[in-house]
Amino acid sequence: MQKKAIITLLLTCLPGALISQVLIGSPSWGLSAALLANLLWHLHQLKKFAQWLQQKNQADPPQASGIWGDIFDKVYKLQRKTRKARKQLESHIQRAQNSANAVQDGVIIVNQSGHLEWWNNAATELLSFQKKVDRNRPITHLVRHPGFVHYFNTGAYDTPYELASPEDPKTQLQVEITRFGKDERLLLIRNITNIHKLEQMRTDFVANVSHELRTPLTVLIGYLEAFENTPTPLSPPLTRGVRHMRDQSKRMQALIDDLLLLSRLEQSSRDTCFTSVDVLALLESLAQEVEILSSDKKITTSINMPQAFALMGNEIDLHSAFINLLTNAIKYSPAESHIDIIGEQLPTGEARIIFQDHGIGIDPAFIPRLTERFYRVDASRATSSGGTGLGLAIVKHVLLHHQAQLIIESEPNVGSRFICEFPKSRTLTMPAAADSEKLSSG
Repeated sequence: MQKKAIITLLLTCLPGALISQVLIGSPSWGLSAALLANLLWHLHQLKKFAQWLQQKNQADPPQASGIWGDIFDKVYKLQRKTRKARKQLESHIQRAQNSANAVQDGVIIVNQSGHLEWWNNAATELLSFQKKVDRNRPITHLVRHPGFVHYFNTGAYDTPYELASPEDPKTQLQVEITRFGKDERLLLIRNITNIHKLEQMRTDFVANVSHELRTPLTVLIGYLEAFENTPTPLSPPLTRGVRHMRDQSKRMQALIDDLLLLSRLEQSSRDTCFTSVDVLALLESLAQEVEILSSDKKITTSINMPQAFALMGNEIDLHSAFINLLTNAIKYSPAESHIDIIGEQLPTGEARIIFQDHGIGIDPAFIPRLTERFYRVDASRATSSGGTGLGLAIVKHVLLHHQAQLIIESEPNVGSRFICEFPKSRTLTMPAAADSEKLSSG
């Protein structure tokens, strides 16, 4: 194209220069006239090009020769290619939007600033968005639930968040957030009202049945203890039978107590009013409680806290969680072994309480299921130890109510570490004590 333009320019200018040389003895006038004519021609073609580009009816390119003909043809081909690609892209976008609108779950796209870019019809129904009004508005201005605002702003999207629908408090929604692109976010909104109702029915059923069983079981245990303490000695077979029934009744009573505690934890709100809990004092009281349990096996327990701190929480629930972890450590540790309880505040502000034993350990393959109700790695071992299978489930729910998490590390025949990790918002620094390391042995 460049060579063709140069040749055309030379073919235009040379004749003009030669004619001017012959007529007036100087080529400059003829050369100037030829260049001016060439410039006017290019300006005319440029005007046609601009008018053609401004047309919206996608008309064919104007007729032209030379370099401008090539330009028109190439631009026209590029336009057709661009139109075709645009139609394909619009078709894909429309198909994706239609697919998203067909989904019963709400789908929302939020930009880097947290403003709404697009949402499907299900999100409109679940959250009452208005397409003409709410586009480009911050999602936290439309969904004002404090818990959701905190969940959205923190960026910790490992677990879904549940909240009541802004339009109908009886409708329960679950929100999952996924990051993509340049800090953009995709929100998936599910209506879990039916699941929530079924879970509530299950919780109520377990709580009611456990409560109804508690009274007759208490009566049964009372009569069995009375039979054991009767002035008239029972025959040996009958004595063994009564003792066995009493032990099994007490085990069932422990199971009912754990079920009732778990039901209460499930029904209680995360927004419960918490108080400051002195962690060192709590751990010392736990060590004293399990002193009798550990004395038979001659297990020693040490508490190590380099820096004193407190937790904002429910002391009764924290006591239940920690006593379960400490009791498990004692049950599954060999005689004359040692259990370490470590309390530490991390430089980032989080706090960790660690229960470390040197017992039989757990195969890592079983760890993900340990906090399930009634799950046992070895059912016969758990039964012989008197466990209910609910201890770690209670620990998990207590920690969830404190926005904390349970981390389990274990190796068979080496030991286990149960780590309760609390967020910075639940941790309070206390003045350092003169002697923060305490040792108690049982």
